[in-house]
Amino acid sequence: KFLQVYRSIWLKNFFKKKRGDYLIVSYKKNTFLGFILLIKEEKDLRIDQILVNNSFKRKGVAKTLINFSSNYFLKKYKSIVAGTYEHNSAAKKMYKKMNFKREMVTKNIYHLYPKNYN
Repeated sequence: KFLQVYRSIWLKNFFKKKRGDYLIVSYKKNTFLGFILLIKEEKDLRIDQILVNNSFKRKGVAKTLINFSSNYFLKKYKSIVAGTYEHNSAAKKMYKKMNFKREMVTKNIYHLYPKNYN
């Protein structure tokens, strides 16, 4: 439940022009498949959020969204940058398969969750 609310707020902030520069949404026959939210960072674009409908995970939706972004935006930007948690092996595998280059960055990211969050 928390993640649903969190992602909902994230999207609302995009439409309020508080977060993100580009939003690409994927639909098939009026069914939501997923979205990618991108942020401009100097000469690069950063994947701020990528979300795939649970019914369509591991079916190429995330790859399609990234490929579309790459084909459309890499004429204007130097690269697309992605980050993920160290324990997110599925995302790391996908990025590697898509030829993203891993850079070792010393960066700590902290999240504050509500007390009732598991």
